[in-house]
Amino acid sequence: MYSKVYTCVLLCRSSNLLQNSPIIVKLIPAIGVVIFAIWGVGPLLFQIRKILFQVILQFFIFLVLTILTDSVHLIPNSVL
Repeated sequence: MYSKVYTCVLLCRSSNLLQNSPIIVKLIPAIGVVIFAIWGVGPLLFQIRKILFQVILQFFIFLVLTILTDSVHLIPNSVL
């Protein structure tokens, strides 16, 4: 029970502090979120490219193997 009251008081004090502070202090969390988002976009795009390349490569391998196995069945037995 005591921790809930303490948490509420702490949040109220920090909220009051932010309401009375200049705009720069209010922008710090927003800037932090933007920097974190930009920092995370690079690895995310790299991972997406890696997965897409792997899927596309597997698809083309499957396609080539399918075409090759189908073409072997089309060749007459006398030629083999």
